Amino acid sequence: MTQTAKQQAIDPQREAEIAAYLKEHPHFLQRHPELLETLLPPEHESGAASLSFYQLRHSREHIQKLEQQLNRLIAVAKDNEQLLSRMHQLMLDLNNANNPDDFMQRLELLLKERFGVNHFTLILHDNILPALSNPHIRRPAADRSGVLNDIVQQGLAISGRLTQNKSSALFGAEVEVHSAAIAPIEGFGMLAVASDEVDRFAPDASVMFLSLVGASLKHYLNNTAQ
Repeated sequence: MTQTAKQQAIDPQREAEIAAYLKEHPHFLQRHPELLETLLPPEHESGAASLSFYQLRHSREHIQKLEQQLNRLIAVAKDNEQLLSRMHQLMLDLNNANNPDDFMQRLELLLKERFGVNHFTLILHDNILPALSNPHIRRPAADRSGVLNDIVQQGLAISGRLTQNKSSALFGAEVEVHSAAIAPIEGFGMLAVASDEVDRFAPDASVMFLSLVGASLKHYLNNTAQ
């Protein structure tokens, strides 16, 4: 029987049992060094490799993967640190607003300059600061389509592409939205932001920063509405 035929005749269950045994007994080859003469390790481009070479290569690949994971974690940590720094400054700036109109101007400046948002809308319940009028404020009662009311009733934080109806209700029919994110402001409404970039607010992206902004808005609105 040829070597190829022997490989094809291997019982998968038996092979799994052998592999499991070797994993449980990593020093097996030290007790049976004669097997190194017959065992065939995986090949690389230059031909058959020694077992030690294969183990070294495998260790290096494993270390490389760990380093890549570590670099990703470091990058995420840096992004979170920058996010918290921007959020701290945002809360300070918003709390220094002299009146609701000043607050909206500060909010627009901060969202666009520090968070790269192209468009934003603040959906407020009809009884929250009813005298406040601003192009970025929407009231559910004024939306005849009922889309805004549905969004507020759901109260979900979402990210990704919006339907044309939701996009028009939130940002106006004249605004072309490629990606957006929405976060609830508990007891007051919702905050919606949009970008001209398709991948700025991906469906699987975190809306943590928007939730933090929503918490800051809640704090301000809670103090102002009293």
